[in-house]
Amino acid sequence: MIPRMDTSFPAVENGALAAPPQLSRDQIADRFKWNLSHIFADWDAWQRGYEELDRSIAQYAALQGTLKGGPAKLLAALTLGDAIGQLEYKVWYFPSLKYDEDQRDNAINARRQQVQILAAKGSQAMAWFNPELLAIPLETVRQWMDASAGARPRRQGRASPVAVEPAVLDAQRHLRRAVDG
Repeated sequence: MIPRMDTSFPAVENGALAAPPQLSRDQIADRFKWNLSHIFADWDAWQRGYEELDRSIAQYAALQGTLKGGPAKLLAALTLGDAIGQLEYKVWYFPSLKYDEDQRDNAINARRQQVQILAAKGSQAMAWFNPELLAIPLETVRQWMDASAGARPRRQGRASPVAVEPAVLDAQRHLRRAVDG
């Protein structure tokens, strides 16, 4: 026979279950809290990361028009794009998780919004990449990626936008279709 587990809970006078006491964040042991220092040590480090992300986005925008320059130019754009993606992830999640710790802190929420604005700027600065890549013949891009050791690991992911080359509209036809409905 299996002994029955005691499921009784302390009750208050009216017979309802007593709620456990609610602890403030400083009363909770550190082992139960996020350690965000693995992302950034503090807000100063986050600010430096934010500024680096902003500079990197500007550098990426300056690459526009260079892809046709060969495999080194393509690899430079791919490498910088990957670095931007990794840094953007960190710069976004640090204030997001800090905000989750205390959603009453509007200064932290403002930093989250600041990152959202920068991410939109980044998306705009990177929008040239796929159309420019699609303007290069697919076989040329494949040769470049095969020839460059740094680009080879990226071939699978980056080749997919090029693989649909015949189905992609050029910028003018795309704009016309969007305007005409």
